[in-house]
Amino acid sequence: MVYTRYWLLVFIVLCRTSTSAQDLRQSQLNTLVDSIRSYNIARSIEKIYVQFDKPHYLSTDTIWFKAYAFDAAQLTNSTKSGLMYIEIATDSNKVVKRMMLPLVVGVTWGNIALNADEFAEGTYTFRAYTNWMRNFGEEYLFSKAFLISEPGQNSWLVNSKMNLSSAEGKDILGVSMQFRDLEKAAVGLRPMRVRVMDGKRTIYRADKETSLYGDMDLQFNLPERTDPNSLSIIAEDMRKGQGNRKLAIPLPLNRPKNIDLQFMPEGGQLVAGLASDVGFKAIAEDGKGVDISGVIRDSKMHEVANFSSTHKGMGSLVFTPAPAETYTAQVIMSDGSKKDYPLPAVKTSGTVVKVVNRVNSEIIDVLIQASPDLIGENSFYKLIAQNNGALYYAASVLLKQPLTRVRMEKNLFASGVSKITLLNELNAPRNERMIFINREDQFNIKLNTNKPSYSSRDSISLEIQVNDQAGNPVVGSFALAVTDDNHVKNDSVNSANILSSMLITSGLKGSVEDPGYYLSSSEPSQAWANLDLLLMTQGWTGFNWPEVFAPKKPLLYVPELQFAITGKVTNMFNKGIGNSQLVLLSKKPLLVIDTLTDANGRFRFDNMPLADTAVYVIQSRNKRGASFNVGIEVDEFIPPVFSPAKERFTPWYINTDTIFLKATKSVIEEQHRYDAPAGVNVLGEVVVTAKKIIKDSKNRNGAGNADYILDEKDMEAARKLTLLEVLEKRFGNVRTIVKRAASMEEQDTLKYYMLSAEINLVIDGVFVRSMGVGEDAYMKYLTAEDITGAEIMKSSKYGLSYDPEFIRKLTAKGPPPIYIELTTRSGNGAFLKKTPGVYLYKPLPYSFPATFYRPRYLVKETKPALADLRSTIHWEPNIITGTDGRARVSFYSADQPGTYTVILEGVDMAGGLGFFSRKIVVNGNLKTEN
Repeated sequence: MVYTRYWLLVFIVLCRTSTSAQDLRQSQLNTLVDSIRSYNIARSIEKIYVQFDKPHYLSTDTIWFKAYAFDAAQLTNSTKSGLMYIEIATDSNKVVKRMMLPLVVGVTWGNIALNADEFAEGTYTFRAYTNWMRNFGEEYLFSKAFLISEPGQNSWLVNSKMNLSSAEGKDILGVSMQFRDLEKAAVGLRPMRVRVMDGKRTIYRADKETSLYGDMDLQFNLPERTDPNSLSIIAEDMRKGQGNRKLAIPLPLNRPKNIDLQFMPEGGQLVAGLASDVGFKAIAEDGKGVDISGVIRDSKMHEVANFSSTHKGMGSLVFTPAPAETYTAQVIMSDGSKKDYPLPAVKTSGTVVKVVNRVNSEIIDVLIQASPDLIGENSFYKLIAQNNGALYYAASVLLKQPLTRVRMEKNLFASGVSKITLLNELNAPRNERMIFINREDQFNIKLNTNKPSYSSRDSISLEIQVNDQAGNPVVGSFALAVTDDNHVKNDSVNSANILSSMLITSGLKGSVEDPGYYLSSSEPSQAWANLDLLLMTQGWTGFNWPEVFAPKKPLLYVPELQFAITGKVTNMFNKGIGNSQLVLLSKKPLLVIDTLTDANGRFRFDNMPLADTAVYVIQSRNKRGASFNVGIEVDEFIPPVFSPAKERFTPWYINTDTIFLKATKSVIEEQHRYDAPAGVNVLGEVVVTAKKIIKDSKNRNGAGNADYILDEKDMEAARKLTLLEVLEKRFGNVRTIVKRAASMEEQDTLKYYMLSAEINLVIDGVFVRSMGVGEDAYMKYLTAEDITGAEIMKSSKYGLSYDPEFIRKLTAKGPPPIYIELTTRSGNGAFLKKTPGVYLYKPLPYSFPATFYRPRYLVKETKPALADLRSTIHWEPNIITGTDGRARVSFYSADQPGTYTVILEGVDMAGGLGFFSRKIVVNGNLKTEN
């Protein structure tokens, strides 16, 4: 389905002037249009949408995903980018996974296997972007928050309630908790250590004991500057031998006094004497909309309007502001208190724009009011409508009356959020308004099953039919996710999908609650009105009008059509060396490639093959083929730093519902049964920590015998960080102290301290101090790429091997030193020497998708050895519909009775989008063979 997105209407509205004046206005309008088009072409915005198999995960799950990269103007596949980056970050914004994927016709898919070592229980954010998208800010990238849970046999459940009160102007928070095990038995008379955390700051600490019934109550004062999004209780089980159990219990605050209420006049400003629609939105401390009501008063306390929210804290009101007047909204809070909020200042001169965009109308009415000083025979303004780099409408408008009406036909626009802008004669924007256009041109999708219901371990066959609105079959790329409702809470009506994301939320700033509602509500007229409120109150523009008319500057980040290695060869004066020969070597993949630098010393290796973990050696060569002493710089990928996500989820064990608990217990019990060999009675959970072994280590205690170990995997993740940066990242701040020389013949030395102890560095078995140099010579010189492992000896158990006096130093003043044994790749890292003219380059790993496991149940089993408790029943990322618009998918059901949610999403990469969801019933009886 190809949309004509460049249908541009350019004309003069209400213009009864001379032909020469009309020509001038038309010329000015054409110049504006050309500037906008040139700006849009130079920017060429991309958008990404990622579909997942399910919204949340267990620490033993695999994340399955499919991504689409679009040219935002036409929703066709992006032709700028052939690479996409993905990363997963913790709630503290620490990136725990980052990799690169190839884009083929704008499409890619992959998977990430989770494990408890890398992905602890908590809230994470999945981000996806291209290098080109980094030019435009993080509002443009794809981002989704999700929860990873780690239930186990010894897990506890917590019922938690909060009560907020105040006394003497201070907030007092009361928390009631009840601790139970998975069988719902009370965890009674249990010693606990509780800490109330505001991020990393402890604001309350106590050692308490649960009651006989597992209850515990807390009450504490809240500091004024408490962050409501990072407040939590850490409850630690203090009974010996219980495995250091810790529970994080979020404390979501929603204090009425801290409601954020914003008033936003339609078009952007209040003008004296001009009637204005004013949208408003009230947001609670948890970031969710909250219903409010109140009145608008002027400076004399006269009531001029009242208001009440209609949907998720949003609403609107109409009033005519008076000259030289100020207005205040008085809101009655849920606790009975009142709070005042100022409205925007009233301007004496200006324009007001009102847009009438009815759901079933083919016309958009733009009503423009102007203050008397702006009305006249020569008061020409320009009206522009565009979206994502596609310009739909441009007109010159004469404001010769107090009210001017401009009518636009909706068939000029494509589906999605568009922005209408009114500019004055100097091309400065005066008013802006976001509107939604729904051409109802999304795919019609049918998904039929071969049976009305299924039994356990039954074969399920789905037939997919995709057509456009005209009934023509669609050839497209789709992904199918099937999940068990016993395990996965899927709100397919209100949650984000490819339609709501690409048509609505990608054009808005901030979080949108229940985005799917606006396109799938059972009350479309009401949803349309609520969507218009959303656009009035949360509309955002990334269009920088001054840049439209400024000289064009090259953007910082270039598009990447393929994986290439680029860089520069320089001499000792950092000047580029032209016509210099380079050779690139790799064992995996096996490569030997040579090239020459250009006149500026720049080089480029193109069409590099894909590899999941590659290491490249780049060498400079002279005419005789030998390496020589030049500098090689590679344009390494420098990862962006994004703002931490504000959204956080309640852990699975907090106020757990019965259905989810039952499913979770089944998974835990089956995993326990799977881990136990037949006939063996498993006594309890035993935590076994595998010892990290550093190959070729010179550790005097033996390889792997240390208090802390950083292995080659850790070093590869650290890439080009210095040794000092690696240690600081893992252990926190590394302090330095200057030790003054005892005499004029000696020099001052710099001592490094970590974990409250002085560092003694040992490299490949050699004490660096024995060579007459100190740690400072290596801490900032060695990089993670030089090192295959670091073993840290802090305790007497391991420190004694490095210092016979270690025990004595334990009793002396101050702690004994800490010994760090480094194992280098060369094996002689104690010598300050690096190979000249050689560069070791490790790009981000490529992600190659695995195949989703599909069990096949061809033989009847009355008592299966292991239960099938899959939460993701099926994942099919690469469904291609044929020329008849059809495709077939088959898979087997699992064991538990209930319903499955089936979600199909996809594109034709010619502007068409599709989303479909339905349920499948599984009755739970094992199938029988005929």
